[in-house]
Amino acid sequence: MSTKSSLPRKSFLFLVSEFIAKGFGTGYSPKAPGTVGSLLGIAIAYYLLKYFPAPHMQLICASGVVILAYLSIHFYEKESEKHDDQQVTVDEIAGIFLTFLALPLSMPILIAGFMLFRIFDIIKPGPIGWADRQVPGAFGTLLDDLFAGGISCLLLHLVVYLGWL
Repeated sequence: MSTKSSLPRKSFLFLVSEFIAKGFGTGYSPKAPGTVGSLLGIAIAYYLLKYFPAPHMQLICASGVVILAYLSIHFYEKESEKHDDQQVTVDEIAGIFLTFLALPLSMPILIAGFMLFRIFDIIKPGPIGWADRQVPGAFGTLLDDLFAGGISCLLLHLVVYLGWL
């Protein structure tokens, strides 16, 4: 009698990468995993950006989130051989994090940022769509969301500057 399992054994690195890549579990949402991941991203951004309000600290936090997202996506895609899997939602977390950089985090700004980010992430206009279609690997999986977050951030800064929020 053999005690060997017929299931392939996954490495610890893969399991950790998969958990992070799937947005700390948000990727398992049966409906709209990208939206659920974005909501978790708002909570993470709110906490870190409120806790580290200095601009240089916000950039360090954003860099850390982006690096963690990239590495987890890279290891997950390499081992699973799946590119831009719908369950991968850490890219939404990183993208929406960028949306709120150097902004006053009021409820109207959080709602407007969420709406802008999701619209850009779903519709994928201009450079967002280009990145989604043309850039391979983990960087491609992440880049379209970083573009969506960056454009959302610029628009929110403009709206705040104009006094509309």
